[in-house]
Amino acid sequence: MARVTRDFCAYFDSAFLFRGLALYHSLKRHCPGARLWLLCLDEACHRTLSGLELEGVRLLRLSDLERRDPELMKVKKSRTPLEYALTCTPILPLHVLETCPDVEVVTYLDADLYFFSDPEPLFAEMGSASIAITPHKYLPAFKKWEGYCGIYNDGWVAFRRDSRTLDCLRRWRGQCLEWCANRSENGRFTEQQYLDDWPRLFGAAVLRHPGANVGPWNLGGVRVSRTDGRVLVDGEPLVFFHFSGLKRVAGRLYDLNLADFRVRSSRAALDGIFAPYLREIDRLSERFPDLAEQAMITAGRKEEQLPPPPMTLRLRRAAEGLANGYWAFFLNGRLLTPPRPSRRLRVVTAVTLTLVLFELFVRSPMAPASLRRLFVGFKMQREHVLSDSELGYRLRASYRLIVKGSGLNLEFTHKSLPHEALWGYRSNGPGAKPDGGADIVALGDSFTYGLFVSDRDTWVSRLGALTGLSAVNLGVAGYGTSQEAQLYRRNGRSFRPRAVLIQLCPNDLWENLLYRDWRADEASKGLDFGVYMRRRMPTSPVWTSRVARFVVRRSLPADYLLRRWISRQVALRLKREPEEVARGMRMLLEDLAGLNEEISTQGRVFAVVIGDDWARSSPVKRAELRAFLASKHIPFLDLGDTTLWRYAGRELRVWGDSHWNERGHAVVAAEVYRFLRREGLLSRAGRRP
Repeated sequence: MARVTRDFCAYFDSAFLFRGLALYHSLKRHCPGARLWLLCLDEACHRTLSGLELEGVRLLRLSDLERRDPELMKVKKSRTPLEYALTCTPILPLHVLETCPDVEVVTYLDADLYFFSDPEPLFAEMGSASIAITPHKYLPAFKKWEGYCGIYNDGWVAFRRDSRTLDCLRRWRGQCLEWCANRSENGRFTEQQYLDDWPRLFGAAVLRHPGANVGPWNLGGVRVSRTDGRVLVDGEPLVFFHFSGLKRVAGRLYDLNLADFRVRSSRAALDGIFAPYLREIDRLSERFPDLAEQAMITAGRKEEQLPPPPMTLRLRRAAEGLANGYWAFFLNGRLLTPPRPSRRLRVVTAVTLTLVLFELFVRSPMAPASLRRLFVGFKMQREHVLSDSELGYRLRASYRLIVKGSGLNLEFTHKSLPHEALWGYRSNGPGAKPDGGADIVALGDSFTYGLFVSDRDTWVSRLGALTGLSAVNLGVAGYGTSQEAQLYRRNGRSFRPRAVLIQLCPNDLWENLLYRDWRADEASKGLDFGVYMRRRMPTSPVWTSRVARFVVRRSLPADYLLRRWISRQVALRLKREPEEVARGMRMLLEDLAGLNEEISTQGRVFAVVIGDDWARSSPVKRAELRAFLASKHIPFLDLGDTTLWRYAGRELRVWGDSHWNERGHAVVAAEVYRFLRREGLLSRAGRRP
């Protein structure tokens, strides 16, 4: 039985020349008797193809269509070159049917198709239908694209010569002449979305062959295999693949246009589908070296040639493309994709790059003042302490750090203790009296020290200014009440204060456990407290890692993130171990009772400032603490009753952290001042202001 001659039509310009020739060669290879009508969209394309004298090809100039259809010429000026070419899609097969009486069925083809087997099964499936179209077959995750680009793809559309077909083509032509923009609008997208009505209006057959119109949008939903040199899709021969959007990025690097559909192509697809197509393009490049630059692989025909995106976006696309296999290198006739890294490696790489970029940003003048303040505070916290065999660590004497610019004006200064020059304490103006004494000594952790504010802005310094009394700030970041009590006995007494204030935080419980266990553990004798603390931390695998410590010591964001994570882990551990919480609470109450007895017997004032964090994170322990202080007749100020309610809505904390900012310290100083006056403690602490 004689084989039926099949007729096809397509169009392209000189920039798409190699794609068009690849389509022709693949079609003639699998359908030798095919006739192909080619519409040349520019004169250079027509001149080149005329010189090739391709068998079975009939060339048309764009002017040929414009002479036969004057209305086409009328819309030319109002459309981009791409939109004008798309407008020609229905006019080309209509022209073939009207001018060539011997053509029974003509099939329109997109120029970026490539045949891998005989298309005859598709015509068999079409049967006696007037029109045959192919669906996109989007994956379920991308079904919404049907609303933007249409249910059907017009890369392959077959038309049988009959009245229904001619009615359809003339209607389609009129629709495209009226509107054919390269965007989705009111249920229309270029010339393509008009096809959605064809099965209902014209009885168009919808081809279901698995090997028809496979493309980037449905490649992830099919199984590609190779058997005896044939490419199979779900067990059926691949008829043609739609290489929409494939383009050369640079040199031998190609974008396979798989990113939009999150398809990581299999080795069978790379070797059996993409590599043969690129080898065909390579052969054409070698055959026509003068046209290689002009006809290099560019974007798909439905993409406008837009200005290049910003460098940051291009770098992100490149990293994503190479990491996920959306891009590939074409070397020695094969497509090579980098091995897909493990999920752990991808996470580590992403975190590392984020930290490096964030680190550079934080250290640059472009960083906002709130961010720079945060990391300057942590940097200072690492530098301002020295190891101590009795207290674990202490403040460095004669230390000074000044940070100015970009909205910041911070100063951190440590004075030497009058009676022990190697010990430092936070400077806050006058501080101690000329004779080495002081009216008020304040004990506490980083909230008292004032981790993120200048010397003059700590609540201790402001309290001294409000009362007119000399106030000494003995706060040390990370100290618990056990260390604070020991610090007072060792150095605080030398100031001969008339009043001692101690500020408490919920983390004192954990810090007391660490410090007391370090002092009591025989195995830790001579062991640096910092090393012991890292071993006891719930995050010991991270802390003890040399790499982690190397990064944390040099990276401000890494230090900040690790500290926040450790705080969270400590809170979770204490929540899981209530007996440890109870033990830490007993230590705190013992420290307060001991200090109260010692200071009161000397005729001095002892008072407690309960931090506002107790009300938010430890309400039960807060109630226990208040009951204990009341039973011991120890004056106390609960900031949870003031800063949380009286100043609700005001920003009292440093951005990104729980420590007080300048406004927060001012509020605390004012509250402590009112408390001292209310309790009549100012007259005992010094002269009444």
